[in-house]
Amino acid sequence: AEIAALHGLQPNQVVAGSGSDDILDVIMRLSVADSCIVCPPTFGMYKFLGALTKIKIIEVARKPNFEVDIPAVVKAVRDNKCKLVMLPSPNNPTGTLLPNDDIRTLCAEDALVVIDEAYADFAGVSADALLSEFPNLVVCRTFSKWAGLAGLRCGYALGHVDLIERMLAIKQPYNVNVAAEAMARAALKHRDKILVTVRSLMTERDKTIAFLKEYRFLQPHPTHSNFVLCDVVGADAAAMQQFLREKGVLVRYFG
Repeated sequence: AEIAALHGLQPNQVVAGSGSDDILDVIMRLSVADSCIVCPPTFGMYKFLGALTKIKIIEVARKPNFEVDIPAVVKAVRDNKCKLVMLPSPNNPTGTLLPNDDIRTLCAEDALVVIDEAYADFAGVSADALLSEFPNLVVCRTFSKWAGLAGLRCGYALGHVDLIERMLAIKQPYNVNVAAEAMARAALKHRDKILVTVRSLMTERDKTIAFLKEYRFLQPHPTHSNFVLCDVVGADAAAMQQFLREKGVLVRYFG
């Protein structure tokens, strides 16, 4: 009920699971889709879950600025008769937002559109306002990022009552453990205090981007999340990652 209230929805529009990865798995298993559209570079779990559920992953490249190429996605949906689209907003690892107007365009197609909002609290926007318009829209959220509860595993999906009912029917029962539920409830109760930390992280993120720009071989991309993706120009990115690791600084290398 607390989650529903946070998003202005009814309790029967919410299903919780053992992290948002669990929720994504339920959606994959529930879907009657033969294929799923994703837009790389993006969250690797979609391809992993597709392999488990034997759903073909169709990749539609993003624009050079990492925005989703909406006309290309719509074309891929129609050409492949694809019934499932999974897109994060903000995107992982680019931090790119998917505007609600673009989500509306996708939801007009005959496909289930899943918007993965793991980092949405760092962006301050959400597609949850569109749920009343589109029964084929699912919004996934997690307590892992904004509340720092990644190790406890608690996520949830928001959607149409009929879809949520079907998800509950195939989800493993009682898979949100007592500790995760207690901490999630506490996080919701103290959400305003936790968001102070979120805003502080956003301030530090902006400082980090300004700092990175001082190095000629680093080109940080704009981000709406709590991480920054950089192009490495004229230097060896893999070697740089190893150097930083030896100094106790952990960064991810994307090739």
